[in-house]
Amino acid sequence: MDLLYDGKAEEFIDNLKGLKFRKKKRAATLKEMRYDEYRNKGYQIDSGVIESSCKHVVGAGMR
Repeated sequence: MDLLYDGKAEEFIDNLKGLKFRKKKRAATLKEMRYDEYRNKGYQIDSGVIESSCKHVVGAGMR
């Protein structure tokens, strides 16, 4: 994950070359992991915001 965070997606992918994926689409998806670019654009790259939102919505529905 550190490699992706630092914008080293190619190095990350090279480390995974020995793995086999059931679907070719998943392998192609790895090339889209440009976390450094997403952060520079101000995008959220972690799940904390989503998890917090889900917790709030589910919690509100259980009252």
